[in-house]
Amino acid sequence: MKNTTHKTKSNVTIEIYVGTYHKYNCGSLNGAWVDLTQFANYDEFMEFCKKLHSDEPDAEYMFQDSTCDFVFADMIGEHGVDEDVFEAIELYGDLDTNTQEIVAALMDASGLGFFDAVGKYEDLFVTDDIDTYCVDYVVDMGLPEFALNYFDYAKFQRDLEMDLITGSCNGKDFYFYNY
Repeated sequence: MKNTTHKTKSNVTIEIYVGTYHKYNCGSLNGAWVDLTQFANYDEFMEFCKKLHSDEPDAEYMFQDSTCDFVFADMIGEHGVDEDVFEAIELYGDLDTNTQEIVAALMDASGLGFFDAVGKYEDLFVTDDIDTYCVDYVVDMGLPEFALNYFDYAKFQRDLEMDLITGSCNGKDFYFYNY
């Protein structure tokens, strides 16, 4: 059973396995993997779940497993799906790949939720290349050329990093101001 009324961004991965507590308690894992990007909103998704498990009156849905981008993990649990996840899917899909990585890394570094990270990443993001950032920072200070030859970039970089928080996404580090 597939919903075809809506399709959001293809670069977003968020699928959940929808079963019911009754089936689970009776020893059945009968359900289906459902792609949340196929739904415009929570109500449309719940209507689909109702049709999926139409053999049970008043089914209590159990979201037994999920595969999703890190940014959505807190919006899905065994007992439910956050209604805001559909807005988050749309917003995340509108971001370019680099910005998606920055937002995910900020969430990793700070513990911020998705919507807070989207609202703050532009103010907090410093760099994803700390070596180049450090060299550019020193050069922009306007030191004489001979002083640049003696400058200890490694120690300066270490000190700079003490004032930043670091988050990772796809094996890459991103640096942010510590708010």
